[in-house]
Amino acid sequence: AIVTGEIPATSANASPVVAFLAHMDTALEASGKDVKPQVHKNYQGGDIVINAEKKLVINPANSAQLARARGHDIITASGGTLLGADDKTGVAVIMTMVQYLYDHPELEHGLIKVAFTPDEEVGTGAEKMDVAAFGADYAYTLDGSDLGQLTDETFNAKAFTAVFKGLRAVHPGEAMNSAFADNLLMASDFHTLLPRQSRPENTAGRRGFILVDSIVTNGDESTVKGIIRAFTDEEMQGLVNEVTRAFNTVKAMNYKGTGFELTFEDQYKNMKTVLPAQVVNLAEMAMRQEDITPNRMAARGGTDGSTLSFMGLPTPDIFAGQYNLHSEREYADVDVMEASLRTVIRLITLWNLQPVPQTEK
Repeated sequence: AIVTGEIPATSANASPVVAFLAHMDTALEASGKDVKPQVHKNYQGGDIVINAEKKLVINPANSAQLARARGHDIITASGGTLLGADDKTGVAVIMTMVQYLYDHPELEHGLIKVAFTPDEEVGTGAEKMDVAAFGADYAYTLDGSDLGQLTDETFNAKAFTAVFKGLRAVHPGEAMNSAFADNLLMASDFHTLLPRQSRPENTAGRRGFILVDSIVTNGDESTVKGIIRAFTDEEMQGLVNEVTRAFNTVKAMNYKGTGFELTFEDQYKNMKTVLPAQVVNLAEMAMRQEDITPNRMAARGGTDGSTLSFMGLPTPDIFAGQYNLHSEREYADVDVMEASLRTVIRLITLWNLQPVPQTEK
């Protein structure tokens, strides 16, 4: 379920309705059960020991951001689990914002919405939101990492499914000159023919990639599932062409195959194409007014914001002080979380001075 709430306006100004969102689920790469957080106060450099028995430590060598965290309070788990900073830091910043606005009714602001979503890590949470009923004009997710990070761009994303059908119900000793057709070999050849230079471990920055997620064989049918990621439509089409070329090559090689099928499915789009400049510019202004240097980022993945933006709610992402995500070395920087809170409160005051949007987005 999606948990929503609102904070009534304290200003007489007619201003846009702004929302702040975080997700409640944590990553699947390590357990999020029975987390035992530790607070390491006033970090002064060197190792932070998460678990001595497991020799699990973080330091500037394996966590470069710690070089900028001297004097900060750092929160980790205790080994064997995630901390869940992704996205507990975002939840904490939003709830602290709610408390601050309750304690300071003199701060003028328009109607504020909040939402906490499920299933962000598997990419199916935000799509459950009824954007029209939620009633926000603009929104921000609090799900970013380092100080000043402002994510206004994501990958375009497609999934692909390739199905190869053969005939394996032949005794292998009698396969020669028979109807035997090895669908598992077809699937394996397809995987091998995908360009290695376009694999995730060989790409970075603004280069996209192709990745096979699974190969499943059930009798005479093998199914290959994978994903494609690219920042531009042109690169996406090029990678789609590579997948199609590999598929057609296998199809041509295996004339005894009894069936071949390749399909593509859109997953999400690069939100930069639909974000109004205002929603990003005001976030940058809020940071600068809090003496924080904005750093626009392109996420090598998707966000709830990319889904919501294409559902009609423009939603870039703001830093929230979470690091080493999806691992037992995950940590939260309390001082960066506090800077995120200051940014959000400043942003609320800036939106109170903006006119209500007059046209549909």
